[in-house]
Amino acid sequence: MATLRLATSLYPEDTYSEHEAHSLMQRCVEEAWKSYEAGEVPVGCLYVNRFTKQVVASAGNETNETKNACRHAELVAYDYVYSTLASPKRESWFRLVQDLDLWVTCEPCIMCAAALKTLGFQRCVFGCRNERFGGCGTTMPIHELKSRDYRPLEVFAGFYEKEAIGILQYFYERGNPHAPPEKRKRPLKLVSCRPERDIGKNDAGKDDAGKDDAGKDDAGKDDAGPGATPETVATLRAD
Repeated sequence: MATLRLATSLYPEDTYSEHEAHSLMQRCVEEAWKSYEAGEVPVGCLYVNRFTKQVVASAGNETNETKNACRHAELVAYDYVYSTLASPKRESWFRLVQDLDLWVTCEPCIMCAAALKTLGFQRCVFGCRNERFGGCGTTMPIHELKSRDYRPLEVFAGFYEKEAIGILQYFYERGNPHAPPEKRKRPLKLVSCRPERDIGKNDAGKDDAGKDDAGKDDAGKDDAGPGATPETVATLRAD
């Protein structure tokens, strides 16, 4: 396994407020649930203009729907960005792309990480690591490769990690109906981005949404939204 080099924070704190960061990753989680409902591996992403905070595009996986293994959430959303914002001048397009940050529930795979660098993206915020195919340090450090034309991709890992893992666990426990029969029910191995701390929890023992082990916030209220624990999510989605 490659070494995952992390930024010192879970998201770019110099660019996004805490409220903005939670709101954006919650939208990613919502996109992941849409993918789950559509029978896709549940990964959701956003492209966000870091200066205006505008969500330029959002998407989930479409590999099963299109029967195209390349239709990962990151590339589906990019196609929308290109179709709506593309400039006839190459230099202008690269400047536009460099203003966009990728927010995604799961670490981009090797293919997507290479595409992000080639296209000129500079920052990525993701939830959980991709143990088998992660291209941002878990299996290959594509994000750090240097060349004359492309800068390294700055990576922020572990934000909403527990929620991202929970959705994937729920999907694979149900079984992927599009997988080969012998692989439809197999153990899922997902690894914490920050093994020195509880997944998704801060130093106060609360998760990234401000909840304690009982799933309650400071007011003692339960949360059934995108910030729920994997166990709570599985219970809520079973009906």
